[in-house]
Amino acid sequence: MSLTTKDPNLVNSLKFLQEYRLAIAKDTQEQAEKFGQTVLVKFLQQIQDKCNETERKISKANRYISISYTAFYILIIILVALSSFFVSIIVANVEILHSMSDLESYCLLYPYCCYRNCHGDSRAENPR
Repeated sequence: MSLTTKDPNLVNSLKFLQEYRLAIAKDTQEQAEKFGQTVLVKFLQQIQDKCNETERKISKANRYISISYTAFYILIIILVALSSFFVSIIVANVEILHSMSDLESYCLLYPYCCYRNCHGDSRAENPR
């Protein structure tokens, strides 16, 4: 004979504990499910926030052209070289135009001086 058959209180207590354990297990399971659900909702909200932030950053980044630092500095060097080349061309053209303006004034005055010299105007040869 076993001990449980000798003591009916022990049998009743054992049945009560089994039912109570089952009730605790169900309650614990429900609480765990609720807790898991709230954690899952919070986690999904964080994921959604990160996705929205990433989409915003991607749409903002699509407006820009991304280049490396090396390419940027090479472009700056090319820009400085071209601008100095254009400045030197402008300076050379100004010098040429300045020398041509002296030549042009000489060419415009030469026929006038020749005309006055040919017609006996002595003031052109010996100005006083």
